[in-house]
Amino acid sequence: MKYINKIMCLAIVLATFVSCDDYLDVNKDPNNPVLSDITPDLMLAGAQTTTGGVLSTRLNRVGNTLAGAWGGNVLQFADPFGDEFRFNVTSTFYDDIWDDLY
Repeated sequence: MKYINKIMCLAIVLATFVSCDDYLDVNKDPNNPVLSDITPDLMLAGAQTTTGGVLSTRLNRVGNTLAGAWGGNVLQFADPFGDEFRFNVTSTFYDDIWDDLY
């Protein structure tokens, strides 16, 4: 019996001091996935959602304003659609359209 108690105590001491630090660290944050864990079928839904959002908001806005179908509120002090009406097209003019579609 003493022999079994000594073996058990030795096993507990060894397991306490020799075991690895991240043995119980098995939880992963689902909100911050690792890029290597994401498969193409999981990326497709996000890509389609982003494309649909850009097409229905940003391209709709720039197309309607440049075509003259939309006008800004003249009572607003912030000069709505100022760059569009002045045709102030710079390298950052609706750059999110290019970034999100391609």
